[in-house]
Amino acid sequence: MNNRDSQRHYSVTWTEGVHSSIPTCQVQIKNQNNVVLSDYSMTFNQFAEAIIDTELRELHPLTIIGHRKGMERLSICGIRKVGKPSYETPFMNKGIVKYIRIEKSKKEVVVCSVPKQKWDMYYYNDALGKIGHPHLLFVYLIDMKSRRVDQMFCFAIKQSRISSDTELFKYPYANVTNGSVCMGGNSLPTITDINQCATLHNLFFGSPSTNCYFDGHRNTSGITELRELYSKMQDTDFPDAWLLSEKITIQQLLEKQTKI
Repeated sequence: MNNRDSQRHYSVTWTEGVHSSIPTCQVQIKNQNNVVLSDYSMTFNQFAEAIIDTELRELHPLTIIGHRKGMERLSICGIRKVGKPSYETPFMNKGIVKYIRIEKSKKEVVVCSVPKQKWDMYYYNDALGKIGHPHLLFVYLIDMKSRRVDQMFCFAIKQSRISSDTELFKYPYANVTNGSVCMGGNSLPTITDINQCATLHNLFFGSPSTNCYFDGHRNTSGITELRELYSKMQDTDFPDAWLLSEKITIQQLLEKQTKI
C-alpha cells in the first residue's frame, strides 16, 4: 500500500504472520527522491488507528503510532490528537508507557514503568542493598516552558501489562503520600529530552529514605518500623499480596491531572 503527498509518501508491507492473532506491518516514510526518512514497526490495530485518525481528526497523513526500528524502545515516534486541548500516545508497556501534551496548561505528562526488582537504597545515611520492590509506575508532570518537573508520582501495580484500567496501589515504603513523591532537598534535572524520564526513578532510589509518610498503613505486612521492613525485604521479592489499593486506576489519575 502506498500513499503520496507533494513531497513524501509512506509504504506499508505486512509480515509473514499477517494471518496470526496479532499481525504486524512495517511502515516506511520516504521523500520525493525515495530516500527512507523513517521506518516503523507496529501492529495492525495501531496502523488502523493511525488511518482512522487521519480521516476523522484531520491529522497529517504521516502521523504514525509505533516504535521506530533500530532505536531504543523508550522512544515515542507517534502522537495522536485527542480533541483540541491535548495530544497523547496509546498505552505501551516498556519504559515510557504513556505521554500526554496538554496545550491549555502547557504541561506534559509522562508515565514510566519500572519492573519489579530489588533496589540499592539508603535509610538516612545507611546503605541498604537489594531492597525488594513491586512493579512501579512513575508519573511526571513537566512544565513546558521551564522544562522542570512540577510534580512526581509513584504507584505500585500488580498487572504485568498496563492498560487504562490498571489499578494503582500505594508505594509500600516511605517518602510518598497519595502517590505524590517527596524528594526533600533533592532536585530533579531540567528535562531537555523526554527520554530522561525513563531513568529519573534512579534519583528517587538514590536519595536518602527517611521515615516521612511511613506508617503501618502503607502495606499489609504488619511491620510498623521502616528500618525493620527494609531489613526483611533485603534480597527478597516484594509480595504483591501486601499492596494496598489507592482506589484509582491509571486512566482516572491521568484524567484528573490533565484537567489542570
